[in-house]
Amino acid sequence: MNQVQTFEDPTAVHDAKSNPQAAQARRKAMPFGSDSSVVFTERGIAAYAQRTSGVYGIFNQKGCIYVGAAQDLEASLYPHLRGGTDESCWIRRQNPTHFAFEQCDEKIRNHREMQLIAELNPVCNRN
Repeated sequence: MNQVQTFEDPTAVHDAKSNPQAAQARRKAMPFGSDSSVVFTERGIAAYAQRTSGVYGIFNQKGCIYVGAAQDLEASLYPHLRGGTDESCWIRRQNPTHFAFEQCDEKIRNHREMQLIAELNPVCNRN
């Protein structure tokens, strides 16, 4: 299984150019617009999730567990972390460890979400 770079320290910087083969493997495992992911904590969300339109994935050690789309990425990730809804409780039971996101225009956001769900088959998006 491909390993994904996870930022434990939200101030950490990853240079994909320093190891192109590892970056390519991460792109395969992480089909979002970034080669890396961020630890799924309040601090990680605050430091990296942007207040813009986009799609996001929440992961555990086994792979992607949830894909979502949002007008405000940061605001959408907090409820999944904090709980309080049936959906967030299901996500939390999967032991989420990190998240990734990509910005995209709201015109294509839902289409991109469906693409990622079809590609990754996250357990929390299954009916």
